Amino acid sequence: MTGTVKPLPAIVLAGLLAFACAASKEDIRRFQEDHGEFRGRMVQMDDRLDRIEAELDSLRNLLGGNVSQSLRAMRADQSASYQELERRFLALTSRLEDNERRLSNLMDELESLNQSLQRFAPTGTAASASSEERNLYDQSQADYLRGEYELARMGYRELLDRFPDSDLADDALYWLGEAFMAENKPDSARAAFEQVEQRFPESARLPATLLKRGILRENAGDRQGARTLYRRIVQQYPESQEAEQARIRLDEG
Repeated sequence: MTGTVKPLPAIVLAGLLAFACAASKEDIRRFQEDHGEFRGRMVQMDDRLDRIEAELDSLRNLLGGNVSQSLRAMRADQSASYQELERRFLALTSRLEDNERRLSNLMDELESLNQSLQRFAPTGTAASASSEERNLYDQSQADYLRGEYELARMGYRELLDRFPDSDLADDALYWLGEAFMAENKPDSARAAFEQVEQRFPESARLPATLLKRGILRENAGDRQGARTLYRRIVQQYPESQEAEQARIRLDEG
Protein backbone atom coordinates (compact mmCIF):
# COMPACT_ATOMS: atom_id res chain seq x y z
CA MET A 1 0.00 0.00 0.00
CA THR A 2 1.44 3.33 -0.95
CA GLY A 3 1.06 6.66 1.02
CA THR A 4 -0.98 8.36 -1.73
CA VAL A 5 -3.69 10.73 -0.32
CA LYS A 6 -7.00 10.07 -1.75
CA PRO A 7 -8.84 13.13 -2.97
CA LEU A 8 -11.91 14.20 -0.99
CA PRO A 9 -15.18 13.40 -2.48
CA ALA A 10 -16.69 16.23 -4.56
CA ILE A 11 -19.63 16.60 -2.27
CA VAL A 12 -17.35 17.15 0.64
CA LEU A 13 -15.41 19.80 -1.23
CA ALA A 14 -18.57 21.53 -2.20
CA GLY A 15 -19.70 21.58 1.38
CA LEU A 16 -16.43 22.99 2.60
CA LEU A 17 -16.44 25.67 -0.07
CA ALA A 18 -19.96 26.64 0.79
CA PHE A 19 -19.07 26.84 4.46
CA ALA A 20 -16.01 28.98 3.72
CA CYS A 21 -18.05 31.34 1.60
CA ALA A 22 -20.72 31.64 4.24
CA ALA A 23 -18.09 32.39 6.89
CA SER A 24 -16.44 35.03 4.71
CA LYS A 25 -19.75 36.86 4.07
CA GLU A 26 -20.55 36.88 7.78
CA ASP A 27 -17.12 38.34 8.60
CA ILE A 28 -17.49 40.92 5.88
CA ARG A 29 -20.96 41.91 7.16
CA ARG A 30 -19.71 42.24 10.70
CA PHE A 31 -16.69 44.20 9.52
CA GLN A 32 -18.92 46.51 7.57
CA GLU A 33 -21.16 47.00 10.60
CA ASP A 34 -18.17 47.65 12.84
CA HIS A 35 -16.72 49.98 10.23
CA GLY A 36 -19.97 51.89 9.97
CA GLU A 37 -20.24 52.24 13.73
CA PHE A 38 -16.64 53.42 13.88
CA ARG A 39 -17.26 56.02 11.19
CA GLY A 40 -20.33 57.22 13.04
CA ARG A 41 -18.32 57.65 16.19
CA MET A 42 -15.64 59.47 14.26
CA VAL A 43 -18.22 61.88 12.86
CA GLN A 44 -19.59 62.50 16.37
CA MET A 45 -16.09 63.13 17.66
CA ASP A 46 -15.42 65.51 14.78
CA ASP A 47 -18.63 67.40 15.63
CA ARG A 48 -17.66 67.61 19.28
CA LEU A 49 -14.20 68.78 18.37
CA ASP A 50 -15.69 71.45 16.11
CA ARG A 51 -17.94 72.67 18.93
CA ILE A 52 -15.06 72.66 21.41
CA GLU A 53 -12.90 74.55 18.94
CA ALA A 54 -15.66 77.10 18.42
CA GLU A 55 -16.01 77.58 22.18
CA LEU A 56 -12.26 77.97 22.52
CA ASP A 57 -12.29 80.58 19.77
CA SER A 58 -15.03 82.45 21.63
CA LEU A 59 -13.05 82.34 24.85
CA ARG A 60 -9.92 83.49 23.06
CA ASN A 61 -11.82 86.42 21.56
CA LEU A 62 -13.33 87.27 24.93
CA LEU A 63 -10.03 87.11 26.75
CA GLY A 64 -8.11 88.81 24.02
CA GLY A 65 -10.62 91.54 23.21
CA ASN A 66 -13.53 92.27 25.50
CA VAL A 67 -11.76 91.40 28.74
CA SER A 68 -8.76 93.51 27.84
CA GLN A 69 -11.03 96.38 26.84
CA SER A 70 -12.98 95.97 30.07
CA LEU A 71 -9.79 96.00 32.11
CA ARG A 72 -8.54 99.10 30.31
CA ALA A 73 -11.89 100.77 30.89
CA MET A 74 -11.79 99.84 34.58
CA ARG A 75 -8.26 101.24 34.93
CA ALA A 76 -9.29 104.45 33.19
CA ASP A 77 -12.34 104.83 35.47
CA GLN A 78 -10.22 104.17 38.55
CA SER A 79 -7.65 106.75 37.48
CA ALA A 80 -10.36 109.31 36.78
CA SER A 81 -11.99 108.64 40.16
CA TYR A 82 -8.67 109.05 41.96
CA GLN A 83 -7.96 112.33 40.19
CA GLU A 84 -11.42 113.61 41.08
CA LEU A 85 -10.95 112.67 44.74
CA GLU A 86 -7.56 114.37 44.78
CA ARG A 87 -9.06 117.50 43.22
CA ARG A 88 -11.82 117.59 45.84
CA PHE A 89 -9.31 117.06 48.64
CA LEU A 90 -7.17 119.95 47.45
CA ALA A 91 -10.26 122.15 47.11
CA LEU A 92 -11.40 121.29 50.65
CA THR A 93 -7.90 121.93 52.02
CA SER A 94 -7.84 125.34 50.36
CA ARG A 95 -11.29 126.20 51.71
CA LEU A 96 -10.24 125.13 55.21
CA GLU A 97 -7.18 127.36 55.09
CA ASP A 98 -9.30 130.27 53.85
CA ASN A 99 -11.81 129.71 56.66
CA GLU A 100 -9.03 129.65 59.25
CA ARG A 101 -7.66 132.95 57.94
CA ARG A 102 -11.13 134.48 57.92
CA LEU A 103 -11.75 133.28 61.48
CA SER A 104 -8.50 134.85 62.66
CA ASN A 105 -9.38 138.13 60.94
CA LEU A 106 -12.90 138.08 62.38
CA MET A 107 -11.49 137.56 65.87
CA ASP A 108 -9.25 140.59 65.46
CA GLU A 109 -12.13 142.65 64.06
CA LEU A 110 -14.38 141.57 66.91
CA GLU A 111 -11.79 142.61 69.43
CA SER A 112 -11.44 146.01 67.79
CA LEU A 113 -15.22 146.42 67.74
CA ASN A 114 -15.49 145.48 71.41
CA GLN A 115 -12.87 148.02 72.27
CA SER A 116 -14.62 150.65 70.16
CA LEU A 117 -17.88 150.02 71.98
CA GLN A 118 -16.17 150.43 75.32
CA ARG A 119 -15.68 154.10 74.56
CA PHE A 120 -19.25 154.59 75.75
CA ALA A 121 -18.21 153.33 79.17
CA PRO A 122 -14.79 154.87 79.94
CA THR A 123 -12.83 153.35 82.79
CA GLY A 124 -11.95 154.77 86.18
CA THR A 125 -13.85 157.84 87.34
CA ALA A 126 -14.14 159.35 83.89
CA ALA A 127 -17.35 161.04 84.90
CA SER A 128 -15.22 163.58 86.79
CA ALA A 129 -13.28 164.55 83.65
CA SER A 130 -13.75 168.10 82.51
CA SER A 131 -15.86 168.90 79.50
CA GLU A 132 -12.72 169.95 77.61
CA GLU A 133 -11.05 166.58 78.31
CA ARG A 134 -14.21 164.77 77.33
CA ASN A 135 -14.62 166.70 74.08
CA LEU A 136 -11.00 166.12 73.11
CA TYR A 137 -11.28 162.39 73.84
CA ASP A 138 -14.60 162.00 71.99
CA GLN A 139 -13.29 163.87 68.95
CA SER A 140 -10.23 161.60 68.86
CA GLN A 141 -12.47 158.55 69.09
CA ALA A 142 -14.61 159.81 66.22
CA ASP A 143 -11.50 160.32 64.09
CA TYR A 144 -10.33 156.78 64.90
CA LEU A 145 -13.68 155.24 63.92
CA ARG A 146 -13.59 157.10 60.59
CA GLY A 147 -10.14 155.68 59.89
CA GLU A 148 -8.43 159.02 60.38
CA TYR A 149 -5.74 157.44 62.50
CA GLU A 150 -3.21 160.25 62.31
CA LEU A 151 -5.79 162.81 63.47
CA ALA A 152 -6.85 160.43 66.22
CA ARG A 153 -3.26 160.02 67.40
CA MET A 154 -2.79 163.77 67.47
CA GLY A 155 -5.89 164.12 69.65
CA TYR A 156 -4.85 161.35 72.06
CA ARG A 157 -1.37 162.89 72.44
CA GLU A 158 -2.81 166.33 73.04
CA LEU A 159 -5.01 164.94 75.80
CA LEU A 160 -2.03 163.12 77.38
CA ASP A 161 0.18 166.20 77.16
CA ARG A 162 -2.37 168.69 78.45
CA PHE A 163 -4.09 166.47 80.98
CA PRO A 164 -1.59 163.75 82.07
CA ASP A 165 -3.56 163.07 85.23
CA SER A 166 -6.94 162.95 83.52
CA ASP A 167 -9.25 160.08 84.27
CA LEU A 168 -9.28 159.54 80.50
CA ALA A 169 -5.49 159.39 80.16
CA ASP A 170 -5.25 155.56 80.30
CA ASP A 171 -8.01 155.29 77.68
CA ALA A 172 -6.27 157.80 75.43
CA LEU A 173 -2.96 155.95 75.76
CA TYR A 174 -4.60 152.63 75.00
CA TRP A 175 -6.30 153.97 71.87
CA LEU A 176 -3.06 155.58 70.80
CA GLY A 177 -1.68 152.03 70.65
CA GLU A 178 -4.73 150.87 68.69
CA ALA A 179 -4.21 153.67 66.17
CA PHE A 180 -0.60 152.62 65.68
CA MET A 181 -1.74 149.01 65.14
CA ALA A 182 -4.27 150.16 62.55
CA GLU A 183 -1.45 151.96 60.73
CA ASN A 184 0.69 148.81 60.87
CA LYS A 185 3.28 150.36 63.17
CA PRO A 186 3.84 147.51 65.63
CA ASP A 187 6.85 148.99 67.47
CA SER A 188 5.02 152.24 68.27
CA ALA A 189 1.88 150.30 69.21
CA ARG A 190 3.85 148.03 71.56
CA ALA A 191 5.46 151.03 73.26
CA ALA A 192 2.07 152.69 73.83
CA PHE A 193 0.54 149.52 75.29
CA GLU A 194 3.51 148.99 77.60
CA GLN A 195 3.11 152.55 78.93
CA VAL A 196 -0.49 151.79 79.87
CA GLU A 197 0.69 149.16 82.36
CA GLN A 198 3.64 151.28 83.54
CA ARG A 199 1.70 154.49 84.10
CA PHE A 200 -1.69 153.06 85.05
CA PRO A 201 -1.15 149.69 86.79
CA GLU A 202 -4.73 149.71 88.12
CA SER A 203 -6.39 150.58 84.81
CA ALA A 204 -9.31 148.49 83.63
CA ARG A 205 -7.66 148.64 80.20
CA LEU A 206 -4.94 146.22 81.29
CA PRO A 207 -6.61 142.96 80.05
CA ALA A 208 -7.10 144.45 76.58
CA THR A 209 -3.61 145.92 76.67
CA LEU A 210 -2.04 142.56 77.52
CA LEU A 211 -4.03 140.88 74.77
CA LYS A 212 -2.86 143.38 72.16
CA ARG A 213 0.73 143.02 73.35
CA GLY A 214 0.38 139.25 72.98
CA ILE A 215 -1.00 139.61 69.45
CA LEU A 216 1.88 141.90 68.50
CA ARG A 217 4.40 139.39 69.83
CA GLU A 218 2.68 136.57 68.01
CA ASN A 219 2.70 138.53 64.74
CA ALA A 220 6.42 139.14 65.24
CA GLY A 221 7.06 135.41 65.62
CA ASP A 222 7.58 135.45 69.38
CA ARG A 223 5.07 132.72 70.13
CA GLN A 224 6.44 131.94 73.58
CA GLY A 225 6.31 135.58 74.65
CA ALA A 226 2.75 135.82 73.37
CA ARG A 227 1.68 132.74 75.33
CA THR A 228 3.17 134.22 78.49
CA LEU A 229 0.98 137.31 78.12
CA TYR A 230 -2.11 135.21 77.29
CA ARG A 231 -1.56 133.18 80.49
CA ARG A 232 -1.33 136.39 82.52
CA ILE A 233 -4.74 137.45 81.23
CA VAL A 234 -6.31 134.09 82.08
CA GLN A 235 -4.75 134.05 85.55
CA GLN A 236 -5.28 137.69 86.53
CA TYR A 237 -8.54 138.45 84.71
CA PRO A 238 -10.30 135.06 84.30
CA GLU A 239 -13.79 136.52 83.88
CA SER A 240 -12.91 139.09 81.24
CA GLN A 241 -13.70 138.89 77.53
CA GLU A 242 -9.98 139.09 76.86
CA ALA A 243 -9.45 135.95 78.95
CA GLU A 244 -11.79 134.02 76.68
CA GLN A 245 -9.90 135.17 73.61
CA ALA A 246 -6.59 134.36 75.31
CA ARG A 247 -7.79 130.81 76.00
CA ILE A 248 -8.69 130.36 72.36
CA ARG A 249 -5.28 131.52 71.24
CA LEU A 250 -3.57 129.26 73.79
CA ASP A 251 -5.59 126.28 72.55
CA GLU A 252 -4.51 127.00 68.99
CA GLY A 253 -1.00 126.03 70.01
